[in-house]
Amino acid sequence: QVVRRCLELGAASARFVSGSMEDTAFAQHVVREAQTALGGLDMLILNHVGASYFGFFDGDVEHVRKLLEINFLSYVAMTTSALPMLKESEGSIVVVSSMAGKVGFPFTVPYSATKFALDGFFSSLRQEFTIQSINVSITLCILGFIDTGESRAGPALLRAQHPHP
Repeated sequence: QVVRRCLELGAASARFVSGSMEDTAFAQHVVREAQTALGGLDMLILNHVGASYFGFFDGDVEHVRKLLEINFLSYVAMTTSALPMLKESEGSIVVVSSMAGKVGFPFTVPYSATKFALDGFFSSLRQEFTIQSINVSITLCILGFIDTGESRAGPALLRAQHPHP
């Protein structure tokens, strides 16, 4: 459906690679597929996220680990795989992140932790590129809250579960 919609909107061509970003080997595979299909990269846009809950942190370390794999480590894996091509093209890395990675918010602990990790990694990498005169730009796009049905329902659900005295 996505490929069809891209073509409807005027794209000359469109492809997709199906898999899970929970697997860093798959994240690297996506970059290799792009290299094969496109002959290189001049821009890497990282904008994917794993599902999390809106509520008090419940101590589920496995959920945090899975979210770190998807929301952070796959970004690192894709960047590492794409870097030789991006250095060659003097390209750009665009990282879509969240205000929850800049300021701590209640009810988003696992998600927020992954977004703080993105900010730390890519802000530090940008500094290293400057020191090494590597001409690959890194842009962090920090989004605020997204108005979805789930984001509107979350606070009401919490109020129902934990009414204020």
